[in-house]
Amino acid sequence: MAQRLIFGIMIILAGACGADDKPAPGASAATDQTAADTQAVAPAATPRTRLEATIQTPIDDPAIADKPKAIITTSMGDIMVVLYTDEAPNSVANFIEYVEGRQYTRTIFHRVIPGFMIQGGGFSSFLEQRKTRAPIAYEGNNGLSNDRGTLAMARTQNPNSATAQWYINLDDNAFLNHGARRPDEPGYTVFGRVIAGMNIVDAIATVETSDQFAGNGQPLSNVPVDPVVIEKVQMLERAQ
Repeated sequence: MAQRLIFGIMIILAGACGADDKPAPGASAATDQTAADTQAVAPAATPRTRLEATIQTPIDDPAIADKPKAIITTSMGDIMVVLYTDEAPNSVANFIEYVEGRQYTRTIFHRVIPGFMIQGGGFSSFLEQRKTRAPIAYEGNNGLSNDRGTLAMARTQNPNSATAQWYINLDDNAFLNHGARRPDEPGYTVFGRVIAGMNIVDAIATVETSDQFAGNGQPLSNVPVDPVVIEKVQMLERAQ
C-alpha cells in the first residue's frame, strides 16, 4: 500500500484538538533514513507484571449478551472487548478476520499516549510492520463516539484506509468523532468497547515511552521502551 497505517508521525487536526492539543490518529509516509540512522528495537528481557482484569460490564448483560466478544491477551493482563456488529459490521468483520488469521499474535502496543489512547495491531516486538489486507470503507458515521474505553479503527488521513490497526480511547476524545469540526467530516470508526480490563489499559498508559525507528526506518513516537506485547487475540468462544 502506498500509505502505511503508522501513527509514528503525529498529524495535528488544525483547530480540532482544543485545549489539550491531543494528536489525532493519522499517518505519514516514511522519511528517508540512512543505515546509520535506523535500528529495529528488540523486546526487553524484563517481563511485565500481569494484572487481574476488573469487570466493567458482565458478558451476560442483556445489552451485549448476543454480540461477539474478543480477548486481547497482553503481557500486562487480559482485556475483553465487545464488538458492535450492528453499528460497524464491516469493521467488526475485518477485525475478526485478522484475529482468525493470527495477525495480532506477538504484536505490540506501539503508540501509547497518557490521557489519549493506546494503539496496537500493526508491529511485531521488533517493530517490524505486519502485512495487511486491502483497506475497508469508513463507518464512522454510525452514532458511536470515541468515548473512554471504546475500540476504534486507526487510519491515515484517507477515511477509507483502515486495515489492521486499532486503538483504545483513554478519555472521551470527542474531536475524533464524525462531524466534530464540520458537518459530515469523517472521524474515526468506533467498533467496540472494553468490558473487562480497563484497569490494564490504564496501566499500559503509564509505561515509559520514547521515539524509536521501525524496522523499515520509519520514525515512530510514543513507543514503549519496554514493549507491551499483545500475545494473542481470540474470539471469546475460541479462547482457551
